[in-house]
Amino acid sequence: MPSKHWLISRDLRPDCIIVSDKGQDCDLQSLTKGFANPAMSVTIRFNRTISWGEISSKKSTSFVLYLNAACDLASYWVRIRQLIILVRCLAKYSSNIIFATCRHPEKAVCLREVANKAYPERVHIVPLDVTDEVSIKEAATEIGDRLARVGPIPGDAGLDYLVQNAAIVSTFGSAHYGDGDNAITLEAESFHEIMTTNVLGPALVMKHMHRHLKKSFRPVVVNVSSGLASIAMDLGPHKTSYSISKTALHMLTYKQAKACPDMIVLSVHPASVKTDMGTSEAELEPPYVAAEMIQLLQRVTLEDSGKFLRYDGELEAWEPRCSWRETWITTTT
Repeated sequence: MPSKHWLISRDLRPDCIIVSDKGQDCDLQSLTKGFANPAMSVTIRFNRTISWGEISSKKSTSFVLYLNAACDLASYWVRIRQLIILVRCLAKYSSNIIFATCRHPEKAVCLREVANKAYPERVHIVPLDVTDEVSIKEAATEIGDRLARVGPIPGDAGLDYLVQNAAIVSTFGSAHYGDGDNAITLEAESFHEIMTTNVLGPALVMKHMHRHLKKSFRPVVVNVSSGLASIAMDLGPHKTSYSISKTALHMLTYKQAKACPDMIVLSVHPASVKTDMGTSEAELEPPYVAAEMIQLLQRVTLEDSGKFLRYDGELEAWEPRCSWRETWITTTT
């Protein structure tokens, strides 16, 4: 069986995942409290035998993620602590290679422990700041150099999954840090930083990782979104800048899908998970959401490209119903 690589991104020959994060990488020990709980057990396995014939015919390799975490941890991809869970899960399987990115690897204590001590051959930490195009270019070059040295054919390995989860809700210096702003109180500097991180960042990462994704048999790009992006739901006036940025991310997803018809590009809403980062109304358990997300990435097709999906694959409503338009269509058909 060929090796797999994860960059939080995917390829059959390797599965590659690139995880990028901004805003929480400076205090990993507090973010990952409880991670060393001995009650946590993680197993990844392929649910069937994969043959070289399937690989040559470009069929998808499906696998099942079993995550049993007896501690209060968020859905695996929302923040750095989720990055560490995902990295540790994927690294359990010897054929996976993971490129985990963050702004300051020297501060990512727990992530470095996983990469350097537990799985030094499988986990690679790459510096990447989504607000800095030079940093993105350098990360893409480093990842390309590493990919050139792996796989059955040197230089032929590509990225399989690109999961873009870097996002901020509000800036630390903003007077509205925490609950976020509204359409009247928004601040120019904070708005600019949120849009740069949440929209321009994913656009530039996709731009510079595109050449690696093209080498994959089945590249999947996931732009992590939020229910706050939905215009169809009445979610109130708060977190205006963040909501606008995530709505813009949907259009970016659509345009990326149109520009790359051979890739699967999605916006995915991971929902509200039972953690200290979730809301008091959160009902979903982290292991459940993690398993559903992994399965979703395996079963999506080109027909899903450009869509806004929930973690379980359900189509998410994000635009309001226009009764006047429906009436006009009815009377003119």
